[in-house]
Amino acid sequence: MALVVAMHANEAIAQARYDDHAIGDRVFIAMGGLSTPNFKSQVRVNPRGVGIGTIIDLEKNLKVEKSVTVLSLEGYYRFNRAHRFEWGYFDQERTGDTVIVDSPIQIGDVIFPVDYRVASRYQFKVLKASYAWSFINTSKYEFFLGGGINLRDLSLRFEGQGTAGGNPNVRRFSDSSKLPLPTATAGMTYNVNDKLGLRFRTESFFIEVGGSSGRWQDTSALVDYRIGEKIGIGGGINFFNINLETDLSDDHNAQTQSSYSGLLLYISASF
Repeated sequence: MALVVAMHANEAIAQARYDDHAIGDRVFIAMGGLSTPNFKSQVRVNPRGVGIGTIIDLEKNLKVEKSVTVLSLEGYYRFNRAHRFEWGYFDQERTGDTVIVDSPIQIGDVIFPVDYRVASRYQFKVLKASYAWSFINTSKYEFFLGGGINLRDLSLRFEGQGTAGGNPNVRRFSDSSKLPLPTATAGMTYNVNDKLGLRFRTESFFIEVGGSSGRWQDTSALVDYRIGEKIGIGGGINFFNINLETDLSDDHNAQTQSSYSGLLLYISASF
């Protein structure tokens, strides 16, 4: 008798968590642009094991762009109502050009003196792959938890031109790092009606392995609107913050902090 009651209870719980609505978004793809008007970034690059690099405010000291528009891609494939595979990609590149006026700047083992004109490039690529478990998925709302790996590719390049001993002089620093980072995700979807939906998603990590340590937070609040049976449009706000220390390829160590809030607009397709 107790077994029969338990079986009926489990069926009731499952019915509350999952209903029999049709899965209209087994495959979901979104492509759009992220506009970020208020970047704040700092970088310090040291020869590995020696903390002598200058802490650089990229926007203030090197006039790196505060505002950029970034291509953003994301999507998922649902195996069923409870399980899906997610992916995403974006490539953020910012440049700057300025003359150093206050004091020399040291990046790694390269010193850029006062009066040198420095051209900067800061590139940050992210490729995401993760699993999500929808512990509730009904026609009206969905709640999920997940985790996966983000492959982050950080590339830095600085080139300074000036004079040394009366002769033209060029000094360069460039290095990069590819770092796989474990991530945890949580989020929800609320369907206002057949055409309008609201989505919330937050992604984070904390890592301390070998020469890498830091934290990451990436949160989005989005509105989806279907303009056809398969096609939709959407948009919302994205908040981003990273504080990371990592070994670079050429025997250097980089400490970087970056944050922004931005507007995300996209077109989507569901199958």
